[in-house]
Amino acid sequence: MTRLNMGGLLSRAPEQDPDYAWRRQNEEVLTNPLYKFVNLKREGELLTVFEKEGEAGLRRYCKEHVEPYLYNGGAGKRVDQKEFILWEAHQAAKGCSTVVDTRSEEEILDDWKEDKFNKVQDHEACWDLYRRGGVGETALHLCFLNNTHSF
Repeated sequence: MTRLNMGGLLSRAPEQDPDYAWRRQNEEVLTNPLYKFVNLKREGELLTVFEKEGEAGLRRYCKEHVEPYLYNGGAGKRVDQKEFILWEAHQAAKGCSTVVDTRSEEEILDDWKEDKFNKVQDHEACWDLYRRGGVGETALHLCFLNNTHSF
């Protein structure tokens, strides 16, 4: 089964596990440094710094700590189809702890099929694909979710 998750990540989740994306995200909270910035419990260094130091402190903190997670210091870069497909395969392999993906880049690209749900175009990205959360989210996504009334 193919699922579209936060950050546009298409992943192959076990059909019998409807909580796959939620579980994967929560497992990564323990190991992925992204979640030190902000997590789904409305905690994190971004919130702490803002509460203690206000906007100026938050800007300073982001320049020092968040900027390394961004392409070209926040200026962004163009992510082409090949890079995105390889990242997607890497993410899918991370979610399958019992399966090792031994395919070459060429095999991954050859196996990828475009359909009405699975389309990739070259696009601008600010946040480094390989420095995102468990389901492709960024700290900005998590901040947005923390400010959602229905959260």
